[in-house]
Amino acid sequence: MTGRSYTRRLNMNKREYEEVLSQMEARCGYMPGKDGRIAERFEFPVADIPIKVEHPDGGTASFLVFGRNISRSGMSVLHGGYLHPGSTCHIVLARVKEGPLVVRGEVRHCRLFAGSCHELGIRFEREIDPSLLVGSAPEEAMGGKPEPEEEVVQVNGRILVAEPFAPDHHLLEHRLGVYGLEVQIAETAGAVIDGIRLLKLDLILLGLRMVSQHGLRTIQKVRGMGFRRPIIALMAEVSPELEEQARAAGANEIIHKPYDINYLVAQIRVHLGDKTLARPVRSTEEDRPGMPPLIGKYVSLVRRTADQVERTFADSEWEELREYCYQLKGSGCSYGFQHMTVSAISALRALEGGETTDEAKTAITALLECCRALEFDEAILKTA
Repeated sequence: MTGRSYTRRLNMNKREYEEVLSQMEARCGYMPGKDGRIAERFEFPVADIPIKVEHPDGGTASFLVFGRNISRSGMSVLHGGYLHPGSTCHIVLARVKEGPLVVRGEVRHCRLFAGSCHELGIRFEREIDPSLLVGSAPEEAMGGKPEPEEEVVQVNGRILVAEPFAPDHHLLEHRLGVYGLEVQIAETAGAVIDGIRLLKLDLILLGLRMVSQHGLRTIQKVRGMGFRRPIIALMAEVSPELEEQARAAGANEIIHKPYDINYLVAQIRVHLGDKTLARPVRSTEEDRPGMPPLIGKYVSLVRRTADQVERTFADSEWEELREYCYQLKGSGCSYGFQHMTVSAISALRALEGGETTDEAKTAITALLECCRALEFDEAILKTA
């Protein structure tokens, strides 16, 4: 059902992967700057890196490989087979803040390590910045301060990602999996239909193109089969007409590419009914350079905004209330307060159903609770 175009020739679980890397360092090792390489290398233990290989004698093949190390000018990966030196390859690397980075390179050597495990040395056509990639830690490797691990809010649910472009669905599978979501991949409309029939799904992320009407027909067919769970359409096209058609076909939300992963997860959490709020609410961005004073100002402003939200709701000033909700929705994720965005989206959705309903009152109360649960270093607040 997944229809994957990339195959894994080297099967290892996490423990086996770590053992192989440890054995390679013990047996082979490397000394940055002492082995003929100008660029310093960093450990890169990332599994299932998509790579498309163009063989020198013709033909192509697509694999999932395991990372070993990386530098500005190249990388070392583990693969379950021999590849001829001189083969051209395209590697899909996940970036921390943006979409996938596709790098063109050339296989410079292929060495058998043990069993079917081969180490490939790949030279990039153009240099890259390893600090932008998921799984690399160049500052720590150079003796600098490592970035702290973010506290990720776990989300429960099974999601079908309908995305024909392999780099996009690999990245979504990785990023959503971090939040605890179970991700199934479908690359075609037929695979989406099979997923509806065979799996109990909580939500569909549909990235099939709307401009060709392919995605619209798929949404209509899925709804015609009786699927009532949320559908979020990921659209590269920017067209109010297509958005209206997608909503008419049955899409609950439209999110444009490129999208912010935190905002996407916030939308998923709303549709999966995530109402949890841990106290206190702290920013996931507060340890990043330059962010503390900005977050301090934001927290201070949100506390004042909460008073305005409470006042406008009590006075039935609905347009002004919606404006405050939109501000909180648009800013929460950017400042590392994902739950703020979740709460604001829920409030706006409830207001659409009627300003005076019990649902609206509950949602506004939850938004106020979230606003007042934000916590930050008061010393920074005073100087911000």
